[in-house]
Amino acid sequence: MRQVCIVEDSAADAERLKKCVERFVEERKESISVRLYKDGIDFLSNYRPEADVVFLDIEMPILSGIEVAHKLRDVDPYVCIIFVTNMVQYALRGYEVAALDYVIKPISYFRVADCLKRAFVRPGRTVRQVMINVSSTETVRLAETDIYYIEKNSNYLIYHTARGEYRARGSLHEVEAELGGGGSFSRCINGCLVNLRYVDRTTQTSVFVGGDELPLARPRRKEFMNDLMNWIGKGGA
Repeated sequence: MRQVCIVEDSAADAERLKKCVERFVEERKESISVRLYKDGIDFLSNYRPEADVVFLDIEMPILSGIEVAHKLRDVDPYVCIIFVTNMVQYALRGYEVAALDYVIKPISYFRVADCLKRAFVRPGRTVRQVMINVSSTETVRLAETDIYYIEKNSNYLIYHTARGEYRARGSLHEVEAELGGGGSFSRCINGCLVNLRYVDRTTQTSVFVGGDELPLARPRRKEFMNDLMNWIGKGGA
């Protein structure tokens, strides 16, 4: 099932958008769930990288839609962003976050439907998954977008994730083969595999990921930085 999020501080506009999406669902026989959020903080604090489309009001209190979009892109490079605004000049900043399009208020069903049609013909999100055995009786599924980095510790791997830490037996080489496709992971040292989407900054000797400082080995620095630049150059997708 596809997921559409509506981030709108105006209850009337949020309801209008919701009705437009529901009409689209009925006419197209799509399977879509709709979630409403009253502001950017409410949305970001509850967000998991699973949505297909986010309708994002630009003019909101505390955090503007543009600010929310930048923060959203830090955790989800795949989601389709559609701005909603009273003034077209604000929406034109959508290129900063690779927004698909914008909807001008008052909201028109045909404009919303056109945006959804184009959003849904794009390739769907392809988020790789790994299954890890954290005990003899418990297996956990992790999406690549949940993982900050993975470090080898003796015979175990420690997964540092948005959901906490998980410890499991395994081979870093095998996990790298599962997650490495697409260039979103790279080793900063032999025993640490980093999710490049969460790199905040680097120095000559360190990588900062998810609030942690990790060592950056001199023999790996060039390859790691090349991987990071390639990731950024592709728009983090």
